[in-house]
Amino acid sequence: MLPDTTTAIDSVYRSDWGRIVAALIRLVGDFDLAEETAQEAFSAAVDQWRALGVPQFPRAWIIQTARHKAIDRLRRRSRSEASLETYGPAWFNRTIEEPDYDTNEIPDDRKTQPQPLAAIPPVGRQLKELAEYIALLIRRYAEPAVAHCNA
Repeated sequence: MLPDTTTAIDSVYRSDWGRIVAALIRLVGDFDLAEETAQEAFSAAVDQWRALGVPQFPRAWIIQTARHKAIDRLRRRSRSEASLETYGPAWFNRTIEEPDYDTNEIPDDRKTQPQPLAAIPPVGRQLKELAEYIALLIRRYAEPAVAHCNA
């Protein structure tokens, strides 16, 4: 990053952060959204200003970029809510029909199946979960390392 770009971004951030966020709050009406989009605009400024140079009015550039990001986010949010209203209730309220089968045809293998966690006392449940987690870690990290050493 060029020194003048770094200095420009730093000076705009230090001197105008409050004004930028206040302007965005006025535009979008949401403090969190204004703050997040201002941060995203500063992040975009680092990339853009490095490539294209510092604009003539840096604070206006930041506000405009953050405004566009806020509008995009609000559009995405409203589109998402509309989709949820349209498709959500139908999907959540759908009924699944009971399969048609004879219960006597299915063998009872409850004694051979692993015991469900709810049937294990809390201390034993924690130990079982810890053992499963350790086994997962071994499979994930130790086995590839051993295979790499043997290769």
